[in-house]
Amino acid sequence: RLLQAFDDLHSNFIDGRISTHWLLPCLLPLLRSAAVAMKDKEDGIVGVRKKRSLADTEAKIAEATSPLLLQIEEEKSRNQQLDADKSNLQYTLDLTEVTMKTLEDRINQLAGVEKELANLK
Repeated sequence: RLLQAFDDLHSNFIDGRISTHWLLPCLLPLLRSAAVAMKDKEDGIVGVRKKRSLADTEAKIAEATSPLLLQIEEEKSRNQQLDADKSNLQYTLDLTEVTMKTLEDRINQLAGVEKELANLK
């Protein structure tokens, strides 16, 4: 806007045939530097606002997702515990099967011994 105001002022000076007046060349560098400074300041403020907005958004997302992340971690922990329990149960089942096989073999041996004893009598 400041640059537009300068252009308007310049046009007014030229229209009024005062383009050679000393004021215009003196104001030109001042107005241009002021315009650049204002633009830089506005860009800086906008940048800061964007950064704040981004940080606020990230904070809101983190706040909204933290219960979900906590729940996911709890589920992972529970799954690990269940996997460990499953491994223990499988080990126990395998031992039970071996024990059952051993008992069946012993029962068969005892049945054979009983038959031999019955045949001896």
